[in-house]
Amino acid sequence: MDQLTSIQLSEWEAYDRIDPIGTFRDDLRTAQILTLLTNMYNKIHTKETRTAELVDFMPDFTGERREEKQNSLSAQIIQAFSGIARRAKKK
Repeated sequence: MDQLTSIQLSEWEAYDRIDPIGTFRDDLRTAQILTLLTNMYNKIHTKETRTAELVDFMPDFTGERREEKQNSLSAQIIQAFSGIARRAKKK
């Protein structure tokens, strides 16, 4: 950092706004995979009509989303993967 000029630092900050570097990007990629898996599971194994959305799996650091919504979705996910585990044990 001590070798960067203020112009270079400003350029890196601008680049980070366009294509974030770090854990936010990791959270986004993980949320994309979880959304895909959940929707695939629901389509194949349940009669769930609601599709999961990306925001359902993104961390809520600000606390804007209601906790009960997140808890109900988490319970659905746990229930879905528990069903998969039960079926795998039967085989």
